[in-house]
Amino acid sequence: MNRCATNRRQTSFRPVDLYREMDSFLNGLTSAESKPNSELIVPRLNVAESNERYEVSADLPGVSQENVNVEIHEGQLLISGEIADSTENSEMTFHRVERRFGKFERQVSLPENVNEQDITAMFENGVLTIQLPKSEKPKPTRIEVTSRSAE
Repeated sequence: MNRCATNRRQTSFRPVDLYREMDSFLNGLTSAESKPNSELIVPRLNVAESNERYEVSADLPGVSQENVNVEIHEGQLLISGEIADSTENSEMTFHRVERRFGKFERQVSLPENVNEQDITAMFENGVLTIQLPKSEKPKPTRIEVTSRSAE
């Protein structure tokens, strides 16, 4: 009888993606989904880049265009607004309310080469798409060096 062989537990190791685990942890701290009925909703977004522009798209289901604000301030893109409460003023009795309502906000740091004058925002089918054109890189300026002449 080999008791050690029968009582040994088999363990399985799986590789851990530390970046994914950290993202999950941090999103849990800041995401409205982790805190039911929290005051501030944090919309999910994608940030992409091409040679000509950056593009930010945010999921805002159930939001009307009039309730979406987009601002640029000191190198930050701020998306904010409010999702209306669809249960308010209803003749229905709700047994479950999982859809979120209230204020939402998301802030994204912008790179230095964004042309702020030509930014466009479009809202369609619950998705806000903001296009941020890149500005031309400043060209080096040659400065002539002179000497002081003896007076």
